[in-house]
Amino acid sequence: MNGLVEGRIVHYVLTEEDAKEINILRYAAGIAKSKMHTGNSVVANEHFPAIITRVFHNEYGQGEHGVNLQVFLDGNDSYWVCSRRFAEPADLKAGTWHWIEPA
Repeated sequence: MNGLVEGRIVHYVLTEEDAKEINILRYAAGIAKSKMHTGNSVVANEHFPAIITRVFHNEYGQGEHGVNLQVFLDGNDSYWVCSRRFAEPADLKAGTWHWIEPA
């Protein structure tokens, strides 16, 4: 895939599991008065910017690559996701990443 390199910024679509884990961390940080995981709550299917941290060429066969991402959340933390697949805009679903749409 052209342009698929570490350091590139893309968009990631949160899964239900991602959202639950992020919100639990933020809730627990609030109870503990910790500043480690503070920010707005998230929901599944929200899109967030993410930076590609690792590319696994041909991970799924037939030229399909997987990537690891650091997802930038609306707060002071980020969220790491592993081995995520690319999706075209017409095929977006939770747990996939896509190129940033033109403004």
